Amino acid sequence: MKIGTSLALIAVGLILTYAVDFELPGLEIGAFGAILFFVGLLGLIVTVGLEIAAHRPRRPPQVRRQPRPEPVRRDESYDPVIPLARRPRDPEQGRTQVIREPGDDETRRLPRR
Repeated sequence: MKIGTSLALIAVGLILTYAVDFELPGLEIGAFGAILFFVGLLGLIVTVGLEIAAHRPRRPPQVRRQPRPEPVRRDESYDPVIPLARRPRDPEQGRTQVIREPGDDETRRLPRR
């Protein structure tokens, strides 16, 4: 339904509702005019909405959303603790424990328990 058709239905519906004063058996002219008015009004709203949607500027192709990449699947389980490389033990260090407190310049060696 175009805008002109909608306006014509609105006009005919209002004329039948308010200006016509005769009756036909089995047909209420005022109710028929009100129905034509509302159908024309609905058609006008739909037509104007479609016209506005058709003239809306399109988004450029680079703005369109790209599909998200698939997440990386790991086969092995993730362990956040990195194992340290083993160093050869110093026999002297095995018997004592080095304790250093903040601000101390010297290191005290205490027997290990």
